[in-house]
Amino acid sequence: METVRGLYGAMRSRDLDELRRLGRQNPRFEWTASADEVDASARMPPAAALEYTRELFEIFDKVQTEIVEEVEVNDDRIILVVEHRVRGAASGIETSRREVHLWTFEHGEAISLQEFATLDEAQTAAGVR
Repeated sequence: METVRGLYGAMRSRDLDELRRLGRQNPRFEWTASADEVDASARMPPAAALEYTRELFEIFDKVQTEIVEEVEVNDDRIILVVEHRVRGAASGIETSRREVHLWTFEHGEAISLQEFATLDEAQTAAGVR
């Protein structure tokens, strides 16, 4: 969870250097967007995830992720229900989105983040449903 909390914190503080460091510490990491997003089929390794985050920072001048619920799956996986809050840089409009994140770890390294629209979808993907 230290890596996950560090990632969410770096996003909140817009700390690209910390995100780069986390990418170097987790070189096998892949981020898969939720099926309801524009490019849902994309699997982003650390460099692509960093570029995507840079683009988010241009679009939104506020990006916050709050963990709403934690669902332990096993020693290597955890499901997090999260609430994203963002504010458009140009418009100033704030909005929020709830997602479910399935994190997979191997020997302490973050291997993947898969986003889902519902807890049921994440639990099915994790093999607990």
